[in-house]
Amino acid sequence: NEYVITDFQLIFDSISMIIIQYFNSVSGLHLKHKNLFKQNGQFDASVLRDVKGCLKKDELLSLLHHRHIISEIEGKDMFFMPSVLCNTKLSDNELSNSSSFLVLFNHGYCPVGRFCAATTKLIVEYKWELRGESQFRNKINFYCKCSNKSYKVMFSAFPEHYEVCLMEKEELPEVKYMIYGNITKALTAIYKDENKSMSYGFYCPEKCTYKNATYSKNQHPATCGSFSDASVEMKCYYGGFRSLLTKEHQQWFKQEQMGKEKDKIQDADIAQIAGDLSHWQIVAKKL
Repeated sequence: NEYVITDFQLIFDSISMIIIQYFNSVSGLHLKHKNLFKQNGQFDASVLRDVKGCLKKDELLSLLHHRHIISEIEGKDMFFMPSVLCNTKLSDNELSNSSSFLVLFNHGYCPVGRFCAATTKLIVEYKWELRGESQFRNKINFYCKCSNKSYKVMFSAFPEHYEVCLMEKEELPEVKYMIYGNITKALTAIYKDENKSMSYGFYCPEKCTYKNATYSKNQHPATCGSFSDASVEMKCYYGGFRSLLTKEHQQWFKQEQMGKEKDKIQDADIAQIAGDLSHWQIVAKKL
């Protein structure tokens, strides 16, 4: 409340100072801490004491938190900054087509900055935990908890879409729905003014051709609609091929569960009607 930031170069300079502190050979930091920052994007809060600028340590932390640039790692005096990580080559998903859902943008490319911001929000707001020793700017491995059990999730930023993959072999409807909710809420909360530019989808199950280029099945996206839509159909991002969503696809936004609840209500209504008829049959016999 005491500052008005008119030039975001202040943030860039502060981040640069943190990076310099970790990569400067004379900074006195242990090699283990330097490798942790380089491979995992994690740094010790103590390094901020040496970051010079107009903001104090706590003020700088508050600013970086507010802009979703860092997230505190629960239980440690450490912070995670995904934007300083290196990119990696992303491989095609080898699991089933329904094991992943995609986030697409109307302008045709994916902002990596938004991906990094969503990553920090998942850690802070939804208590997702980093998994593994190496993380990348365009691929973060997580553990997320559902019903006190941890599940492996991979969040990746491809040039044209984000991929959210549940790294489990069995179908887990409740876990899928929780992951979908966390991801979509994190993205829409960060960029409220641009929610209409985002949609969800899946990998297209067919081989498609567009502008003399051929796209293999399960390796290019098909869109469904906005986050609030409960679509039953997906349309190829390139060729216009349409396909109905399977039950496993629909589990991501809980359409299957909603159907089950509806069936339960209908069964209850039928039971009630049957009970009422039995009651009146008894009354008729007495008369």
